[in-house]
Amino acid sequence: EPTATPQPQRLEMYARVISDGTPLRGNPDPNAYLQNILDQETVVFLFQSQVAADGMTWYLVQYSGQWGFVRAGLVRVMGQQETADYLAQLEAELATMSDEKLMEVYLNF
Repeated sequence: EPTATPQPQRLEMYARVISDGTPLRGNPDPNAYLQNILDQETVVFLFQSQVAADGMTWYLVQYSGQWGFVRAGLVRVMGQQETADYLAQLEAELATMSDEKLMEVYLNF
């Protein structure tokens, strides 16, 4: 009897990309359409994790207004303090932006 594919797990947390050249793909598959290439330390928002047909765990992520999939082993989940620091930094950057730039940021998120 075939084993059931685990259901996607909702996450809602941040992670950093481990190394340069990390692919952001259109589907949870190593051969799927390449949407973007992420650099080391890029922050992505993890929306959910799922196990693909090949048995690999993938994250559905949002990066700069774009949705895509990254293999779980290619990112490092940020801890509570690191996340708080990142969000505080983001808030400080937003506070110093012009209205025009703010609108651009909100439209891309």
